[in-house]
Amino acid sequence: MPSEQLRKRLNNQRAVLRALHFGGTMRRGEISSNLNIRKSSITSIISGLLEVGLVVETEPGHMRSPLELNRSDFFVIVANITPRDVQVARVFLGGKVEAVDTFPIRRESVPQDVLAELGAAFQRLEVESGKHLLGFGVTMPGFINSTDGICIKVTNLPKWENVPVTDILGKQVTRKVRLENDVRSQLWGAQWFDQLAGDAKDIIYLAIHDGVACAILSGGQQVIGQRFSAGEIGSIRAGNEGRKWPNGRTDCLEAYSSLPAMLTALRQAMPERTFETAADIAAAAQVDPEVVKVLDGAVSRIATVLAGFVAALDPQAVILGTPNPDFSGLIRPLLQQHLYEELIGMEPAGAEILIAETVEEGSLKGIAGLVIERAFHNAAVLQDTRVG
Repeated sequence: MPSEQLRKRLNNQRAVLRALHFGGTMRRGEISSNLNIRKSSITSIISGLLEVGLVVETEPGHMRSPLELNRSDFFVIVANITPRDVQVARVFLGGKVEAVDTFPIRRESVPQDVLAELGAAFQRLEVESGKHLLGFGVTMPGFINSTDGICIKVTNLPKWENVPVTDILGKQVTRKVRLENDVRSQLWGAQWFDQLAGDAKDIIYLAIHDGVACAILSGGQQVIGQRFSAGEIGSIRAGNEGRKWPNGRTDCLEAYSSLPAMLTALRQAMPERTFETAADIAAAAQVDPEVVKVLDGAVSRIATVLAGFVAALDPQAVILGTPNPDFSGLIRPLLQQHLYEELIGMEPAGAEILIAETVEEGSLKGIAGLVIERAFHNAAVLQDTRVG
């Protein structure tokens, strides 16, 4: 098949699979009409997808049968590397997460040791499955060159500088490994599986966890930046109290408004209470309005920094991700009010604030969605997905 013809077919294949992913059950004629692709091309593409089992007919053998993705037999294997541990899981086309395994990152561990253990975990999950593997993915914080698969720098993992993550893991597994920043993965998870903002093309995703960071969708494309640092708002100055942060910066936004900073402020204000997690904060806020007052100060600083981004992008939605949905529900109205105040009532302040899944779940499902979409465009992967 000529290269241009193959390219066109692969683009059409990806369009068909995306249509079934986002649109659900559809007939061949409906797909052809919606995508403006000739019926004969749709028939040929569907025939190949039926052969590998990625698409199934709800009425087998009938040309007019509705079609749907095989969401239960095709999966990816992914990992979320955090400053504390590594979570490994299988994620299926329908978004089901299973076989989550976690191992700690020891203080003395070097990246090669962690990646060797991760590669072994990938191999175990691959062998145990017996279903259809589409690929591998890894997500982690920091400055990530996803094109070359390199971790450039992670503030909370000081030994992780210029680590060729995908090259190291690629020597242990059977398929290419996709690497992406965790917050950008969380935005993708909110779009790919949860479809939180529908078909919105301009979105700001705000993550409040170990740090504070954004992922930005502009015109339907994620903004990465020349130095892979777009959205790293946690580094922006947010006060003048001389607050030190473990990354060596003083008075950065993370020193005032990250989850660890909020926990520290609450422990100082209320030493009689126990604050260890975001869930603890959410529970205490139900019975003590003083908790909300402490949080309000932290959220106001986030809004001051975020307002410029909101005014510049004019997003259709702001998506909020934290470690706990109740904590997100606590933060949302505070953020909405402070954005309105910072933007002096201008229209972008009315951007809807949506709540995403927890950052851990969002990271795993987000990198899974990225691997899945790449597989949708790769004929070789779809022809060779049987494990074992």
